Amino acid sequence: MHGLAWRKLGFVILCCWILAGCQWADRMAEDLVRETAAILQPIKEKANAPETKKPEQSTQETRPEPKRNADSEAAPITGNLTVADLKNKYSSAHAEIRGPASLARVEPDEHFYITFKTFFGEELRPEDIVSVHTDPKVLPESRIDYRAEFAEEANSGSRVVLSPSLYGVLTSNYTYRAGENMWGNAPKYYIRINYDMNSAKPVYLDSPIVVPFTVKSALPAPKVAAQIDGEGRLKLTWNPVEGAEVYHIYNDMAGLGGEGKKQLPKTGAEEGFKDNYPILIGVTTHTEFDDFMMDGKGGLSYFSSRDRVSSQNLMVSGNYYVTAVRGKSESNFSDAVQTYPLLGKLPSRLTKEASNRLLGFRSLDDLPEKVDVENVDGSVTSRRIVYDTARLSSPDEGEASDRLYYRVLGTALRGWLSFYDRPTDREIRMLESRQESVPEAELEAFLLDDETSSEPQIEVKTWKERFPEENKGTTERKRWDRQLVPDPPILKQVNIHADSALEEYLARFMIDGQRKIPLRAFPEAEDEDQLFDALNKVYYQNPMILGVKSYRYSYFSESLIVNYHDSQRTIKEKQAETLKAARLILSSMIKEGMTDEDKRLAIYDYLNDNAVYDDEAYKNSKVHDFEYVDDQFSDAYTPYGVLVKQKGVCMSYAYAFKLLGDLAGLESIVVTGTLDDIPHAWNKVRIGEDWLNVDATNGATNAGVPYFLYNASDQLAEKLKFHFDEDYVLDSELSDYAGKSNSRDYYVSHGLEVKTLAEFKKKLAAGLQRGEEVISLRVASNLDEDDLMEAASDTFYQISPELAESADYYEMENYVVIYP
Repeated sequence: MHGLAWRKLGFVILCCWILAGCQWADRMAEDLVRETAAILQPIKEKANAPETKKPEQSTQETRPEPKRNADSEAAPITGNLTVADLKNKYSSAHAEIRGPASLARVEPDEHFYITFKTFFGEELRPEDIVSVHTDPKVLPESRIDYRAEFAEEANSGSRVVLSPSLYGVLTSNYTYRAGENMWGNAPKYYIRINYDMNSAKPVYLDSPIVVPFTVKSALPAPKVAAQIDGEGRLKLTWNPVEGAEVYHIYNDMAGLGGEGKKQLPKTGAEEGFKDNYPILIGVTTHTEFDDFMMDGKGGLSYFSSRDRVSSQNLMVSGNYYVTAVRGKSESNFSDAVQTYPLLGKLPSRLTKEASNRLLGFRSLDDLPEKVDVENVDGSVTSRRIVYDTARLSSPDEGEASDRLYYRVLGTALRGWLSFYDRPTDREIRMLESRQESVPEAELEAFLLDDETSSEPQIEVKTWKERFPEENKGTTERKRWDRQLVPDPPILKQVNIHADSALEEYLARFMIDGQRKIPLRAFPEAEDEDQLFDALNKVYYQNPMILGVKSYRYSYFSESLIVNYHDSQRTIKEKQAETLKAARLILSSMIKEGMTDEDKRLAIYDYLNDNAVYDDEAYKNSKVHDFEYVDDQFSDAYTPYGVLVKQKGVCMSYAYAFKLLGDLAGLESIVVTGTLDDIPHAWNKVRIGEDWLNVDATNGATNAGVPYFLYNASDQLAEKLKFHFDEDYVLDSELSDYAGKSNSRDYYVSHGLEVKTLAEFKKKLAAGLQRGEEVISLRVASNLDEDDLMEAASDTFYQISPELAESADYYEMENYVVIYP
């Protein structure tokens, strides 16, 4: 090609973040729910005494806690800041959850009286005053069908009666009992009270009272998780339920998948399980299930014989639920296992092009090293294919084998190819040499047994049911409101990122390196979804939380137990060093009169020019399946790594970018997800009404592409294989951080996008004439790379022929990077 050195840039995805392994020990089968008896008075249809259960000791296994240094125990909390101060600060931010333990398990047809001192008359409908939901955020979308009526007024006030509708939530043709009004089988319910109960006049509450309850069932509901094994096969697993004889598996289909049938996310608790009509698809005595086709083949499609698997994960769709059954008694539904987020990780079959390539090979030299596999959601992933040359007949045997067996690694797809010309020794050796880099364990599993399955890649947790120990009322909560809260000195220099009292409470304890975080002052933390959501947000949006190693929730002490890689004293020393380094960096590059965009670009350029990716830390986390890191690599996941040591993984870059931005007065957040299916962290910056994407890790230094993702829209980020998860902010806040406009994208705003070959040659020529050291362009995906290479060569010989022989040309995704 005229001497221009062409190299297809093998883009090493430099990413890896790890949220400390969450070990939610001691989970209950039912939520702890509390309220004063004066608020809700259940009307029992039968005069039997309420059920009680003795608390059970948890048997949840957790990794042994590491030995700690002598000074690793958290220092006592000093100062005057209390929980009450935080609650006053966020007085109207969130709903309050409260209720007596008796509401933990109500009858399936329970009625409730809610008494108000207000006389509403005909001004308001009862359903506007009180509503029932299946999600703790109690938004209108999660409202369910129910009956609300005014009863006889109590004194001068009003009384609202709540009762279930004819068709309950999540009822199926198997669980619905005709003619019986019932709440249904949802795991949890929440009563929302919108008006002040003690006011003589109607006073609408900015923060409604939220009272949770669960419905009584003969058996606890199982705790179900999704497992994806080493072959990419989906399996449901759950904890054994004492007394259960069998388990029922239910599915609400979101679509059958297959060609031309795009699956859509199914509605869940946040939308009141709208249009969710589960059907019974399986009955088992075991605690796992993968028979999604209901044919006993575990979701596999066999062709000709069991030697060939042509498709897998068949019929995986929608949401799955499991119930425990004894005789005619059945538990409520488990929490839903939503398959929609998993579909892109579940291989289904070879693409048509890959199948045709295998069938059309002429010699062993033509066989591909990788093949494209279509996932259940229609996306395509390139995967390694291995061939069993040991099963070929040797040439000296006098007979040619007519089959060559293969397997696609990371999937259950396997089969054999027919050929008619005996392969030569050279062809066999070439094929074997190509497979030398295949991990021995994977190759051994292939050679030994087609039915061998690798260990799970997604950890499955099972839970021991536990019920409330005691009913702690309003008086005790007020006592806990007087509890002291850490006020570490570092917070006089950096901001806390929190939007509720619970969030700031968690942030202060973890920034201070406290190991035990009592949560009795926060009844909303009893709802595991709310606590988990808030904890993730706090962890990702506060860069001064350093070195969290693991955490678990203890229902016995109602506390969060946090383990750190370092002692509390070391954490504080590293915080001080990190902040000092950040201030020195900003003083050297932030100048008077800079715009916000000038500052963002300066921070990005500094991180690109002064830090490198920590490959050893990445390798260490990969060994542990990205679930945790060893202590010596923990700095690579905090801003200390990039700002002090000048080395870190993507989490360190994202934290450093946010911390520098915070100190410079810029608005940004840390974002988590995946890049090319590997855990990754990056940032979003606020520009006008948009929150645009910036990846400080993958720039010119680490990835070879200047400003690979800078001020980009969500759509462009997804196109470049950045996929967002839901951990970095609250679920209800995700839509607030949308990035829609691409006009600020670096390549758009600098005129470096090209759609035609003529544009490409013009932009390249302009760069050569200006004498640029690096010329980077983003090209339309439909331009052929050979045509681009030819156009580059022609342009070099026209503008700078003396550089044509020595210039380097790199191509990655839609980017072309040229070093003249």
